[in-house]
Amino acid sequence: LDCTASAELTCGELGFEIYLPVQGGVASPDGVRLAREALARIVDLDDIARAIEDSIESDEELAYVTVGDGEVAMHYYATTVNSEWDVVFRRDGSGRWICDGIR
Repeated sequence: LDCTASAELTCGELGFEIYLPVQGGVASPDGVRLAREALARIVDLDDIARAIEDSIESDEELAYVTVGDGEVAMHYYATTVNSEWDVVFRRDGSGRWICDGIR
C-alpha cells in the first residue's frame, strides 16, 4: 500500500498542495528533506517551469507538487484549455536543481 502525506499551502487566493511519501505511518525523512529544499526554491522552480515553451497558449496554475524517488514533480493545469502536465526537477551531483522537462 503506497501512502502519501499532504499539506495545502496558500497565500491569499493562491495556493497549491504538496504530497510526500509515507513510510511506516510517517512522512519519509528523504521526502521531507527534498520537499523543504524544493519549497525554499519554489518561485525559481515555478519560473523555470513556466518558461518552457509549448504549442498551446494557456494560462497555467500550479495545482500540486509531488515529492518522491529523488525528484519533484510540479503539476500544472491550464485555465484556458483542457490540459494538465507535470514539470519534473531533480538535484544534480552539486545540489543544483535541474529541470528534466515535461512529463
